[in-house]
Amino acid sequence: MVKEIITDFDLMRDRADEVDLRKEGAKVREIILNLKDTIREKNLVYLTAPQIGYNVRVFCINYSGDIHTFVNPIVATAKTLQMSIETCKSIPDKRFMIPRANDVLAMYETPLCKVETRKLTGLSAFIYQHCIEHLDGIAISDIGLEVDELYDNASDEEKGELIKRYIDALGIKQKNIEEEINKDKNLKEASDAMKFAEEVAKGNVTLEGIEKRSDNTDNGNKNQTEEEDK
Repeated sequence: MVKEIITDFDLMRDRADEVDLRKEGAKVREIILNLKDTIREKNLVYLTAPQIGYNVRVFCINYSGDIHTFVNPIVATAKTLQMSIETCKSIPDKRFMIPRANDVLAMYETPLCKVETRKLTGLSAFIYQHCIEHLDGIAISDIGLEVDELYDNASDEEKGELIKRYIDALGIKQKNIEEEINKDKNLKEASDAMKFAEEVAKGNVTLEGIEKRSDNTDNGNKNQTEEEDK
């Protein structure tokens, strides 16, 4: 059944509960079907159970029409930070920048009670982490930097300083952000601003000669994973 996506994040603040597939299998299967129906109807990349009113640790990710299900998911390991620009259907019409691990080891159950681990990289890793935050009651607006009209109209110097202050506020060492940020066109502006901030900090650049690039949408090239039990 197609469900409406909740946009009042106060209704999703509680940490979602783990499920016991052996005892709650029928309930979980119904939730999964509702997630998949909604993803297909609304052409979504991902959807979590809390976003449609179920406080359980289940979500689905759509890999170009092949929808994978993750039950009781965790991030076993994470490394290599990059900047990601993301949107969320529960916070419509807004974009946020956030540092994400580019390389994660995902651990989860399939609907058939099988425990699996899978290495995810790039966009797949970003989406997985975003979904985990939904299950923990965390909104992207809580921890991300909003990329709004004010940001879009800022100078490169202002963007660089804003990103630097944001990273400092998160307690992340700027040197831990990979110098080679994702080269996807949707992240060029973030990449340029980060590099600009680094060069300004070193005293190596001035405003003259800095090329200003426009931001695009945040529907980047999808990083495909291997086949998985649905």
